[in-house]
Amino acid sequence: MKRIAAWAMALLLSVSALSSIPTSMPAALAIDSIDGAFEDLGRCLQSQGKAKVLDVFYLIDESGSLQDTDPDGARADILSSSLQQLASFKNDVTVNYSVGFFAHKYGVWQAWRSVNKGGIVPESARLNAEVRKRNQGDYTDWLQGINGAIDELNAQHERTNGCSTLIWLTDGGIQLSTVEKTVDAVDQLCDNKFDILRKNGVTVLGILLKNDAALAMLSDEQQEAQAYFMSLMEPLVTGQGVLADGKELECGSFPIPKNYRQGALFVASDPKDLAYEFLKLPPRIEGCAAVKNFGKGEFEIEPGVSEFQIVTTASNWSLTDPKSKVLSATSRDIRVFETAGAAQIKVGTNNSGRGAWKFSGTGGETNLYLCSGLDIRIDPGTEFISGKSGILSGKVVSQSTGRPADLTKYDSDHPITVELITGGKSGAKKEAEQSDPASFLLQKFTPGTDSAEAEVRITLYLKTKRGTPLAPVSISQKIDVRLLSNYPTIKKEPIELSTLESLENPATGSVVFKGPERADGKVCIDTNAKPVVIQDKVSRADTYKVSTAGVDAEGCMPIRQGEESTLKLTVSNSVTASSDVILGLPITYYSDAEPGKHFTLNAQVNFESDPAGNPLGWIVILTILGIGLPLALIYLLLWWATRIAYGRQLQRAEYPVAITTEGRITNRDGGAIVTHGDNYHGRPQQEDVRVLQDGSATLSAKLPKTVLAEPWYEIKAPEGSRVISVGNIAPRVKNKKRFASGKLAPIVGDLGKIWYLLITDEALKKAEKGSLIDAKLVIFSRRDLTNLNQHRDSLNNVSSKPNLGKEVDALITTVKSEKPETGGKGGNGGNGGGRPIPGGSPGRSVGAGAPTSTTRPNLAGAPSRSVGPSTSPASSPSGPSRATPPTTPGGSPSRPSTPGAPPRRGGTGAPT
Repeated sequence: MKRIAAWAMALLLSVSALSSIPTSMPAALAIDSIDGAFEDLGRCLQSQGKAKVLDVFYLIDESGSLQDTDPDGARADILSSSLQQLASFKNDVTVNYSVGFFAHKYGVWQAWRSVNKGGIVPESARLNAEVRKRNQGDYTDWLQGINGAIDELNAQHERTNGCSTLIWLTDGGIQLSTVEKTVDAVDQLCDNKFDILRKNGVTVLGILLKNDAALAMLSDEQQEAQAYFMSLMEPLVTGQGVLADGKELECGSFPIPKNYRQGALFVASDPKDLAYEFLKLPPRIEGCAAVKNFGKGEFEIEPGVSEFQIVTTASNWSLTDPKSKVLSATSRDIRVFETAGAAQIKVGTNNSGRGAWKFSGTGGETNLYLCSGLDIRIDPGTEFISGKSGILSGKVVSQSTGRPADLTKYDSDHPITVELITGGKSGAKKEAEQSDPASFLLQKFTPGTDSAEAEVRITLYLKTKRGTPLAPVSISQKIDVRLLSNYPTIKKEPIELSTLESLENPATGSVVFKGPERADGKVCIDTNAKPVVIQDKVSRADTYKVSTAGVDAEGCMPIRQGEESTLKLTVSNSVTASSDVILGLPITYYSDAEPGKHFTLNAQVNFESDPAGNPLGWIVILTILGIGLPLALIYLLLWWATRIAYGRQLQRAEYPVAITTEGRITNRDGGAIVTHGDNYHGRPQQEDVRVLQDGSATLSAKLPKTVLAEPWYEIKAPEGSRVISVGNIAPRVKNKKRFASGKLAPIVGDLGKIWYLLITDEALKKAEKGSLIDAKLVIFSRRDLTNLNQHRDSLNNVSSKPNLGKEVDALITTVKSEKPETGGKGGNGGNGGGRPIPGGSPGRSVGAGAPTSTTRPNLAGAPSRSVGPSTSPASSPSGPSRATPPTTPGGSPSRPSTPGAPPRRGGTGAPT
């Protein structure tokens, strides 16, 4: 801050310190940090659950300069309108406010009181009248005002534990009686005071009332001084800013720690524009998301949106609902709050409100906010004790009903993350497990032990089914730091109970507690509290009942220092079912070493639920088992033995080919296919498999429905493609229609003998008799160093398959005869959509699994190889161009294979 002091001294003692500095700004300007400030405030309110409290303190400048900077009393309209809009919060938010004025001295005008929606208009009028009178003070002592605000907000927070907000309005830069006092005040504000506000969880909303006409009446040096001291507001409020001399200044801890509150600065001279900014406050802190690109005024309300809000300065506005009904400010179906020329429109949505809406108005600005109306509630017994492992669980609930939310209305990707904030920095995020209906759980969650100022932040990320982002639902809780050796502990966790058979035969067991190391203590179990269901196959959470023995009338058991004490725990449920059950039981711990303090954690309780049956039922069950068990054993052995043999020396090759209805296989351009060792890539040996994913195709071993039939093996084509493979119709499969469509094809059980052809539906639809049809050929074989022609032999095995051409012709007929599915979504075989081959010939397309590279594969004479999206890097890595074909293991050049047709001389891919 020394450089500020030196600059200020020079500025005030000299008239030539700066060149002309522009002081004009827009009528209402929100500095970029505004979103972060509202997110912090919204998270604070959501963390309070059902009873939300917002404490707002107005700190208002009453210096004499306001007679020049605000001769018409615009600030009075601004502040009274902001007070009125505090009444627009939902009913579950209690808003308290207080008002203080400052100039050369500071004082509270309005003590803390709650906002009453019915009485807010006369209260705001009273504030308006008072503000208009307050313009007689000497100087502008920011420091004295901020010190007073800190004291008021601290005292109110002790009373309400609410979310604190400071609305600070001033008309110009700081000015005390001397330069030295002014500079010292700036130092204290920047280095300490605003950091205290942020650390104490106060959201500071600064309002700089800037009257360009009044500033123009000042001398040049006075304008320069005002420009500089006004520019200090941004770094004070937001933590960082650029001063009038172009230098950047940081105030307090910056970047602002994650567990501090961010601030926002408004620069304004127009009450309507400022009211517009303030009316955006409720939807932002209530968990509503601003819709981007709302220029046309048309929007869709999808399921999962509980309410939408529109904030506008447009005149003569109207809303049209999905039934074409026109709504205005006088309509009963909507709630409207208007102040200083701006309007906030709230519309609750239900089944009839979903669909296409339209907003129209004359001039002004308009923002649309979509609200999910959800909250996160942590289950009882979920407290965060530094260094103590526990169960973190809770639910996502509706704000209006408090009941579990229906998350199926939203996009299926709605993670709930748990983030540990320590020392003002974010730790690793963990994703909680989710279960119906909107419950979440994170087991064995241990908050850190290295900071007394840590918090846990839980956030649900949402978007609609059409992908429209909604505001994250986020809460935070402080971590309580305790000396755990002062408290009792469970000797063995999880707690194991006997089997729960019925209401008359509950699950029972003993729980042993170890006494504290340094003092006596006690544990208490509230038997009226519902345990948290972590695992259960049936929905019966509301009918679990817990009872204890060995405790006093309040459910507590004292435990002496260093000793062990035991209580009996019983869990019952009127709903019987077979399940392995895990519950979280809230247990509260006390210590004589820390009077008045306690904490509650969920202890894990495990037991089996197995209802006892009648003898006749057991006879039937045993009879069925006597017959079914041997058959099941045979089936199990069959399942164990039925696998695709992977084996040793396995290698794989992939070729982009063309095939005709005569069964002739060639290169894509009709030339002969050249085979050599580089086409094949070795596969490491591994265990035999039941399912093998080869690129986009799936090879699998299949079991029959009964133990009397035999298993078989098949390959499944990717969506939009058909497959031809090594096998004929599997003789073990009675249903021959299984392979008729070409989406499945039979194979053998030895991977080293399998080959298959993939042809896209699009290519088959365009195929004509005798024409070339693009396909992909994959060949597996086992490396045989004694056979120099093994690769050509493998290719010949493909072209020599009997009736290969007839199978191609049958696929063409099948695909062309299939009726296209509606809705733009394909069936099991995909949508059949091909895509052009880059660099290929016109009219040819590639479907799932076919190469999509712009260069030819590495056949003889081709310049390079490229890996398509369906080719794994291990099987088809890219390689450099080759001028000559590679040699075979024996040293002789590889020879072209000519399946089905002689090669064309000189053509691409012909042998050289």
